[in-house]
Amino acid sequence: MSSIGNVGRLLLVALLAACGDEATRIDLEAMEEVASFKTSSSPTGAAFDVEELDGVVWVRDSYGLQMYRLHSGEDAEHLGALRVEPQSPQAGNHLAVKKGLVAVGHGARVVLFAYDSGDAPNPRQIAAFSSGGTGVGQLTFDGNWLYYAGLEAGVRRVDVSTPSEPGAPEIISPAYAKSIHLEGGRLYAGGSDGLTIVSLDTGLQRLGTVKVPMMSDLALYDGRWLYGSVGDVGDTAIIDVKDPAAPRVAKAGFGSGTNSAGMLLNGDQLIVPSGSTGQLKDYDLGNPEAPDVHRLVTPIERYSRFVTHDLALAGDYLLLAHDQGFFVFRRHD
Repeated sequence: MSSIGNVGRLLLVALLAACGDEATRIDLEAMEEVASFKTSSSPTGAAFDVEELDGVVWVRDSYGLQMYRLHSGEDAEHLGALRVEPQSPQAGNHLAVKKGLVAVGHGARVVLFAYDSGDAPNPRQIAAFSSGGTGVGQLTFDGNWLYYAGLEAGVRRVDVSTPSEPGAPEIISPAYAKSIHLEGGRLYAGGSDGLTIVSLDTGLQRLGTVKVPMMSDLALYDGRWLYGSVGDVGDTAIIDVKDPAAPRVAKAGFGSGTNSAGMLLNGDQLIVPSGSTGQLKDYDLGNPEAPDVHRLVTPIERYSRFVTHDLALAGDYLLLAHDQGFFVFRRHD
């Protein structure tokens, strides 16, 4: 793929900054595919998780990481691949990125990589520790803490203020957990107990719990409405968390056909992959308790029966981690 050097990178930074805090609805039918990659370290070419930070895109495949850079007005550039050893081809592992640090769930371990800013990330493994269980669900950074859903190990956090010497994992909730979301001083966890809400500001106090099928991804809208992707049963749940001590299930399931770990919340727009149909469901959250499907789009027609596993938005670029690789789309207003 082509590269336009520092000028292109400066243009991308300006493009991302121009977006500001106000989200503009993504017109999925007007998106143009500008790049696609088979992930070279995966036998199937599949990509499972995608994160973007400062113009660098990190993609998780079965065996490790792929790195890409977005160029304004040009194709994306593949920066390299990193195999994580020992090999652990599990699609359910996740990744999290903060400036200078990447965390990857890899089998029953959490692996930390330091990376450089600039043209070449050059990630280097600096630490690894046992997740406490047999696998890892979602991970996220919050300051000097790394939070993760450790499946049967429950929700845990680790002090990474010295990344090369992470602290001992601290148990927040012992129940089996797949998904976590941090916002407004609270941690939301989806697991075998349903949804659990924990205060991060008052000594990890457990605020409330509500029974709902296990969720593999969470998105919080307007500080009140929590949407959970119930991948195992192909559905999405809506939970009212206005009172965190007494959350209630507003809708046990909508959007039948959803079967994915990833969702994308963009302002009052929720984009959810639709199972094995290859489609993306575009929801209008004008009525957050009962959202309507704004449209149903198949972004990659040639792979209409393959699954999108995760989505991310970077300025005018929509990024898809997909059964057939990593795809980059550009918005045209």
